[in-house]
Amino acid sequence: MVLKLVWLKAKDIGVDSITVGETKITSAGGNLQVGQGTIAAGVTDGIGLGKDYAINAKNSLALGNGSVADTPIGTASTTIRGDTYNFAGAKPVGTVSVGSKDNERTITNVAAGQLNASSTDAVNGSQLYATNQALEKISNGGAGVVQYADPSKPTTPNGGTPTNTATLVGKDADKPVTLTNVAAGKNGTDAVNVSQLKEVEGKIGEVGDRANAGAASAMATAMLPQAFDSGSSMLGVAAADFDGEQGYAIGYSSVSEGGKWVVRAAGTANSQEKFGVGAGIGYRWG
Repeated sequence: MVLKLVWLKAKDIGVDSITVGETKITSAGGNLQVGQGTIAAGVTDGIGLGKDYAINAKNSLALGNGSVADTPIGTASTTIRGDTYNFAGAKPVGTVSVGSKDNERTITNVAAGQLNASSTDAVNGSQLYATNQALEKISNGGAGVVQYADPSKPTTPNGGTPTNTATLVGKDADKPVTLTNVAAGKNGTDAVNVSQLKEVEGKIGEVGDRANAGAASAMATAMLPQAFDSGSSMLGVAAADFDGEQGYAIGYSSVSEGGKWVVRAAGTANSQEKFGVGAGIGYRWG
């Protein structure tokens, strides 16, 4: 005998379940059950398909014999090497299960899902394979990236031998590259940044200015006139300029009666606010 039901509305049959052969279709409490399984008390809007399935969370699906749909656990982010990465879809309202512990199943014929920051699509094996290929390229040095996690134990791509030199190559192999965000070096073998070089350049400039001012002071001292007659004395001043820096000198000289003894003293100042003094005495014979 064949029973044919056409255009029946839900309210036309006041039953909670239909049994066709050994398969029982049940609709109660907002749940849909096809087969024989269990739905935890208080769980609504669940769908079970198969035999001996279990649905323990609302809005969840247990597909296949022995499948168990437990309460979903959301994952908002993960931390890798100190960096935190946030995920979309961090608050699931239900879960879909196709197996259980020691009763797992594969899902095949899955289309490639979107890969972006807000995507909640499933991804297939080919997408993971592409990611693995990219990671392998980096680990083999094909991507031109080298990272030293432990400087005391350097590793090299493609089985190379560590050397004491490093060459950076940019987009154009014959053009130099720029390193940015370089911290100020502290140890003797650290790299230095431009700010440190400019500081050294400024100090070298200061040394040069002081040297020029010192030369100007020496020139001014040399220009001081000196007494030469027996029993005479002289007070003199002089000034000089050397490469933009100025020097000034004041001096006193005296010749003893008879001209045997000569005394001389001088003081200097310059444009770098440095000062100096000097004195000398001499005896003449013959």
